[in-house]
Amino acid sequence: MINPYAAFDSLYISEALRKNIQHPVVAELHVFAYLACLLSLYRGQPVAEWGYGFAGTRGGSPFSHELDSAVRTLIALGFLSVSEGNVRITERGQSELSVLRQFHQNKERIDCLEPATSSALTMPVGVIRHALAQEPTLMPSSQLLTTRTLLDGPYMPRLYEQFAALGRTVGIEHEDLLIPATVWLGYLWRVSEMLNGGIATGVVESMEK
Repeated sequence: MINPYAAFDSLYISEALRKNIQHPVVAELHVFAYLACLLSLYRGQPVAEWGYGFAGTRGGSPFSHELDSAVRTLIALGFLSVSEGNVRITERGQSELSVLRQFHQNKERIDCLEPATSSALTMPVGVIRHALAQEPTLMPSSQLLTTRTLLDGPYMPRLYEQFAALGRTVGIEHEDLLIPATVWLGYLWRVSEMLNGGIATGVVESMEK
């Protein structure tokens, strides 16, 4: 049975990325869904309320089995189409999305999905993917070359430390989540660049400078 939250997110992200980056690939649906989930967590919502989970791949990317299943079903129903690796929403999908947008639970999700996808207007998608790979619960997947559940386990305190520093910088209740999203992604990107340059750092306070 298709996960209704994953189905809505797949349609919404596909439509948003069609406008923002023109030729999104399926893997990017997982990236922006995960970023939206993180923004929900930043706002104080429990992880379980997102409606589906994620795992970190050996390559350091987020992946959701529920989202993957939803995408496959939506393709079979003619709501999404894939060509040469690129995913796009069809006219049928746009009509379905218009209906689903009216549901109360989906209106709340848009508060996180919209700024997540809009981050593609502020920085290249490759930068976003590379930055998210430094997210504390995702980074060990690539370091340990293993697939593991995200947003769970011993790395969560580190994530909450970053969120606390981010909150002191831009405010937890900031109306426009695009601002904390871009500030945090920028911080993670700088961490990535320092690590690639051989400079190991984990100082959260650098976000506040």
